[in-house]
Amino acid sequence: MANIKVLNRLQGENTSQYAYRVLYYNIINLLLAPGEPLSEAEIAAALSISRTPVREALSRLRDDFLVDIFPQKISRVSLLDLDLMCEGIEIRRVIETFVINSAIGHLKDDAVQALHENLNSQRYVLSVSPYDEGKFQSLDDEFHRIIYFSVGKQLSWNVVSHASQHYMRYLRLQTSDELKLETNKIHRACFAMHEELLAALLKGQPFDASEFCCRHIHNFTVLPNYEEYEKKVMEECRGYFVPFSPDTYERLRT
Repeated sequence: MANIKVLNRLQGENTSQYAYRVLYYNIINLLLAPGEPLSEAEIAAALSISRTPVREALSRLRDDFLVDIFPQKISRVSLLDLDLMCEGIEIRRVIETFVINSAIGHLKDDAVQALHENLNSQRYVLSVSPYDEGKFQSLDDEFHRIIYFSVGKQLSWNVVSHASQHYMRYLRLQTSDELKLETNKIHRACFAMHEELLAALLKGQPFDASEFCCRHIHNFTVLPNYEEYEKKVMEECRGYFVPFSPDTYERLRT
């Protein structure tokens, strides 16, 4: 098992919650890669805790579809599942359309400030070299979380975050330098859509939230050769995926 990034323990956090949060962070950000074996003993040693809370955390992550636990207590990070990705995309599209409609003209002042600061950070990440894909993706997630929380939709955010976990890992796949250039183009388009969304929310006028969500979730279509781009990503990272049929692949792109 590769070395995991150890996070600082939060005040009031018990050992099981701590182990879960650290492992979740490492799995979502692909510091623990899909298919990677997990050792309770090594994780416990890295976090300076006993194996029992690690076992509890792994059980929770199994329920999140992020860890597989096999007979004889062998554990591994789950492979990326395109069926779960497609389902998560559908859930996000429906819920986020509802949340955006709720937020039109109703963003709180502190949320507006936080969203502007977030956009400034996105702009900076896109402007520097080397380009940090993971940092941009985290800012993207935070941008949407601010909107959800500003209109009191914390439960909706939790549902979307939970349902989107396989897709979130897919978006963080590390690819070749050639594909990184294409990913940068996608993220620049994503940034422009974030600016468009904030402007629409502040304007407070009718806005086609459903059309925006479809366009935003499938922002890779800004590439003229987006079908080839996705195929290359999956080819480079083939070992990270559950075997899938052509029909499933088509569902991901619609």
